[in-house]
This record gives sequence, structure tokens and C-alpha cells, in this order.
Amino acid sequence: MTKVIASPFCPRSEEPASPALQNGDFVFISGIYSSKSTLEEQLQECIKQIKSLLREANHSLKDIVRLTYYVKNEEDLIEIDDLLYDYFEAPYPTRSIVFVDGLKEDAKICLDVDSYHLNQRCSNCSGCSKREIDNE
Repeated sequence: MTKVIASPFCPRSEEPASPALQNGDFVFISGIYSSKSTLEEQLQECIKQIKSLLREANHSLKDIVRLTYYVKNEEDLIEIDDLLYDYFEAPYPTRSIVFVDGLKEDAKICLDVDSYHLNQRCSNCSGCSKREIDNE
């Protein structure tokens, strides 16, 4: 079952799109951007929005498996990597970078995130998922 995820920290879009969807143990977040003035402030705001959406689904930054950056200026990429590195630890999420001509408002970056967190556990679980047990 697919569920829309919303957070008071994420602005509502007038577009026909959800900020985040949860389907089972997966969460898909797209179009996260900020109009703050510096790249660092924008990334901090984006991470705050992403954390709040993930929290609504009982996920966290460590559950992110894929991260896509939409970036206006190629020269910002080193700074983006340095700033985002502080938010993640190994194993790092996979990443894709898409260079674009323009983003909403004065955004320098827009982020999409996919996360996975096993929410279902069996009684007396020692860490394996019910699905793994059922498929044996």
C-alpha cells in the first residue's frame, strides 16, 4: 500500500506531485530544494526537510540507499560532496548527479532520495526479516 508522507518542515507544492511516498519498507522523496542564500544553507535546509519526511516513515538518513543531486553549477560539486559527506557514513548511498540549466526559485541544488528500512519483524526476531523466513 502506498502512503503519502508529509511534514510541516516541507513546503507544500502546487504541482500534482507528493513530496514523499512510502510503499512498504521503501520511501521515495523528490524535489527537495531551498531558496536560502548560500549553497551550505540550502543543503542544510534540504537535509532538514529530508530528515523530517524520513522520520514520518520511521526512517533516518542511514536508511538512504540512493541520492540524486540536480545541480546548476558544476563547480559546486566538490563543495556539495564535502558538505553531504558529513551527513552520511559507510556504506554510503549510491549517487547520481544531473546538471541542469535551472531550478526553482534561486535553488543551487535539488535532491531526490530513496530509502529502505525493514519495518516488519517477527516475534522473537534476531534480525532476519519475515520475508526471508517465508521464502526459505
